Formats: sequence, structure tokens, C-alpha cells
Amino acid sequence: MKYFFKDNKKPDLCLVFCGWGTDERLYIPLLKDFDYLLYFAYDKNLNFEIPVDLAKYKNVFLLSYSAGGGIVAILKDKLPEIKMSVAVNSTVELVGEHGLSERVLADINNLNINNYVDFRRKYMVTDENELNLFSENQPLRTFESCFEELEAIEFFAEKYKGASYNFDRVYASKDDPLLPIDKQKEYFGDKIIEIDGSHFPFYRYNSFKDFFN
Repeated sequence: MKYFFKDNKKPDLCLVFCGWGTDERLYIPLLKDFDYLLYFAYDKNLNFEIPVDLAKYKNVFLLSYSAGGGIVAILKDKLPEIKMSVAVNSTVELVGEHGLSERVLADINNLNINNYVDFRRKYMVTDENELNLFSENQPLRTFESCFEELEAIEFFAEKYKGASYNFDRVYASKDDPLLPIDKQKEYFGDKIIEIDGSHFPFYRYNSFKDFFN
């Protein structure tokens, strides 16, 4: 597991557990209003550390995106005291009825340089403007590293089956084909807050702080 720290000289810190296949680049336009500590590129060791002094922060917030929700559930006993936690198109059940489906897993496993843009159009964004921003900020990850991360996610799904986390607020996109909102509602119930967009809705917002307001 890797991390990225963005020091904005702010009084609060936000922990972000990112989605599969990403790194800090994809989220850079949103890293305002807090100091940020992003976690991504999950591996089977899942070595978790907080490389900053939490004592200097007034509050610690938490946001999980996509597979990041399952990672939060696994690590919940190691997390610091959280002021507010939110999930955005996030799955606690990493693989299965309320997580990644066999169809999605098959599409991910078939990814290559020739079909990656089509994959983004199908699953991640809803329009060409979002796609262009996604491509401008695309992660600097190899396909090999992404497939290794997927193996880790499938490993966690089996090893930590039944792990849970009680998020304070849960957002789900109305047009998310990767984690359909109906499945999200079955899992999270009335806690769901519906938002516009596809699986990666973040370029419709100015900052991650918008999800805590």
C-alpha cells in the first residue's frame, strides 16, 4: 500500500482511501481545504501507517471511494479517532452481491492499452469533459500493478468476509454501472444520499470537503 501526503497547512486532516487502479494524480484537483493523506495501490500485506503527526490537527476526517470502503472496514481498529466518515460509490463487500460483480471483474481483467479509454467511458464517467479531465490526471500505474492490486482485493474479499464499517454518510451515483445504486441501497439502506454522475463523480465537485458539508 502506498500513500501520498498533501500539506495545505490546514487545521484538519482528511484520510482518503482511494479506489482500485488509482494514485494521487487522479484526485489532485480536489485536494483543497484539508491536509490530505491518500492511500492507494493496495497489496496483500496492507502495511498501514500514518506518516504525519496527528497531534497538530484539530480533527481527522475520512473519505473512502470504491474499493477503499472495504479497506477501511479491514483497518478500522487501526484508524485514529474520526470526526466524520463518508463513503462515495464505495463498497465494504469488496466482491460479491454488493461489491464487484463477475462481469466487472472480467472487464477489468481484460484491460489493455487499447480498451482502457472505452472502459472509462463505460464505467467511470458520464461525458467527454469528465473523460478528458480523467485522462489529463490519469494515474501513473502500470497494468501489472493494477492487476496485482485486483488480486489483493479478491484476497481481502475472502479473508475478511463480513468486515464492516459504519460510515456517517454514504453517497451513491444514480448512474454508476460498476456499483449500481440499487445494490448500494440494499447494503446501506436509508443512509444513501443520491448524487449525479457515474462511478467516478468527483470532477463535478471543487473539493472533497463538499462531501462533508
